[in-house]
Amino acid sequence: MSIKHFIIPLPDGMPKGTAQQKGERVISNGGRPYVIHYKKKNVREARKVFAKEIDKHRPEVPSDCPISLTLVFYFDVKDKKKWGKPKTTRPDADNIAKECIDTFEGYWRDDAQIYRLDVQKYYAETAFIEVRLEFKDGKHSVNFERNTDPWTK
Repeated sequence: MSIKHFIIPLPDGMPKGTAQQKGERVISNGGRPYVIHYKKKNVREARKVFAKEIDKHRPEVPSDCPISLTLVFYFDVKDKKKWGKPKTTRPDADNIAKECIDTFEGYWRDDAQIYRLDVQKYYAETAFIEVRLEFKDGKHSVNFERNTDPWTK
């Protein structure tokens, strides 16, 4: 078993929403209206920032073994009394986890390899995401040596 643990800082002003925040546009095709759903610009931009951060930790070769994934989301709040307490308001944990997992392309060959998923949400002074990946088979070919992130142990 090998473990990969790292922190992804979230820049100020980055939206804390999810893919569920979709825009809608009604288009008429030959007099028959239909709705087109699309990701709002702020959600697309947030995903780009997140993808850039996780690229720093991406292995050279995707893993093909079973994976346990823990995602801990810390949402910034000014009220010091809330720091460290669970966040029980939106966005929903399952929605932010899905958006996150979709961005991890290249860590594994298929999302189905994730056999355990733990998602937590807390309030904190600054916004960041804590990621912990456990690869359950020592024979996989993941090489994390190219990572130079000081947060990683």
